[in-house]
Amino acid sequence: LYIDCTGFRARLIGDAMGIPFTSYKKELFCDRAVALQVPYDNPQADIPSCTYTTAQEAGWIWDIGLHQRRGVGYVYSSEHCDEATAVKALKKYIGPSAEGLQHRLLKFEPGYRKTQWHKNCISVGLSAGFIEPLEATALMLVQYALHHFIDCWQSNNPRREVRYNSEINRMFDGIRDYIAAHYYLNTRDDSAYWVACRE
Repeated sequence: LYIDCTGFRARLIGDAMGIPFTSYKKELFCDRAVALQVPYDNPQADIPSCTYTTAQEAGWIWDIGLHQRRGVGYVYSSEHCDEATAVKALKKYIGPSAEGLQHRLLKFEPGYRKTQWHKNCISVGLSAGFIEPLEATALMLVQYALHHFIDCWQSNNPRREVRYNSEINRMFDGIRDYIAAHYYLNTRDDSAYWVACRE
């Protein structure tokens, strides 16, 4: 048994086994992020106990307090914004602390593989799929997949692969709907992105 945890590359389940990827791009428009590691202005200050999210013209910004720095990034739709515009918006949000910092560009396609257990290979984590960072469900999906796999494996049910794939697909589709509702229920009309999400 091989567990494919090769990230977005999906070297085993995708490259070697040819299991197709199912895109959520029609429902979830965000497919890029620019991120910065921001040093604290005052390293002795308390670390914020929550993640701040702030809507932007073509997506949203996350701001996470970490032990020695802040992780700040702008998740956006490449159909509604380009990298340079996203970086400018992110640095404006951060303020003077962003001066001289180099950003990292992350590209992703929201979606998953409907067949995650195929023959002797099971995909877990990003090789299985990725929805969107808004609700940070990726770690929960890894834990759920592993627990569900153990249950199916120990059952010795001849249809255990079908049972496993069906349940994981249900989880992915449910999370997609939950995330899409965040965008669909918006009342903004100040940018094409937010209007498109609602429509």
